[in-house]
Amino acid sequence: MLQDQFIRKAKLLDVIDGDTLKVEIDQGFNLRMITNIRLAGVDTPEVRGSEKIAGKFVADRVVDFLHLRSPVDQQDILLTIKSEKFIQGKYGRCICKVYCQNDCLNDYLLQNRLAWHIDDRGKLIESRNISNLKLPKNIIAAVVSQNACDS
Repeated sequence: MLQDQFIRKAKLLDVIDGDTLKVEIDQGFNLRMITNIRLAGVDTPEVRGSEKIAGKFVADRVVDFLHLRSPVDQQDILLTIKSEKFIQGKYGRCICKVYCQNDCLNDYLLQNRLAWHIDDRGKLIESRNISNLKLPKNIIAAVVSQNACDS
């Protein structure tokens, strides 16, 4: 069972990439913290380098997911972030699950094969192969071609 101190409300400020969001976290007592958070259990293609086109595609799906679940008259996208314990990844980001309404962004990415599954330590559970993701064929082909050129 999650403890209350690891559940916070947050406002989305930016989608950095498919597994990293910039948020303003409500700490209570009218205190706010702006930080980047990392989605627990998922690894998405990078928005730079050879995976750039795939990374941008997945980041756009994250934006779509969050906007579709936000009330139309509400300008700010409000999230709930949950963590089993307060941990930070190697880049200092809080690692957590992100919910918009009652829908989990982490689960959405995995169920729709837009991300690779990773364990609690950040190690891949499956092969980090772009072909394992459910992306448009032209995007997979572009990434495979770019990787072949880089080799």
